[in-house]
Amino acid sequence: MSKDWGYSTDYSPTAMADFEKRLSRARPGDRAQNLRVKAVVLSGLCEPKADSIAIELLSRIISEHPEVWYEVNFAHEWLGSMYERMGKFEDAEREYRWVVKSYETSEKSRSGTSGVCELTLAELIIRTSQSGKFLEAVDLITQAAKAKAISFRSDWFRYWLAAARLAHLIGKDEDAADFAQKALDLAAVKEPQYPRHPTVGNVKLDRAILKELQALAGHHSGGKVLQ
Repeated sequence: MSKDWGYSTDYSPTAMADFEKRLSRARPGDRAQNLRVKAVVLSGLCEPKADSIAIELLSRIISEHPEVWYEVNFAHEWLGSMYERMGKFEDAEREYRWVVKSYETSEKSRSGTSGVCELTLAELIIRTSQSGKFLEAVDLITQAAKAKAISFRSDWFRYWLAAARLAHLIGKDEDAADFAQKALDLAAVKEPQYPRHPTVGNVKLDRAILKELQALAGHHSGGKVLQ
């Protein structure tokens, strides 16, 4: 049996029947991982039918392998990202909230996830203009920072971008300017964060976000901290 059988992008009925046959022969302890790999491969195609199958596979991790908690964590967060991409924002928020809630149980519960789902949930709240939840979003990004889960420069950039947007949305423009400048400073760093892995943690800044940050940073900075 080929070791990479789960990595095929083929999701035809014949291919999926073969996948199920191989899955049934796999060691029980490996099946959640096999489901995850196939789901991630198919979701990467960004095709409606492939998405549907990927969602089904991820849901099976949750229902059939609840004991493999890190795979379950992964499944919920990946489902959230898929739903968000598909414009199903309520479903995405539900999945992200599940992950954030799991973080409260123990430190190891961040395993299997990005480790910064609080930040992801806050970004979704901002993206969907849920003004009634803006203060909750402030708490969420604060939690992510306090948990010391943010390590990559790219995630710190996301943090300062979210902080700047939130500060502006709740009327703290001086804070927004300060946070926006911090994001711009990070984006300006060209040296790799990890010399042996030169692409890891790099900030990818598109023109629209650059203009947004420049506009926010144009306000007078009072050096305050978002409360």
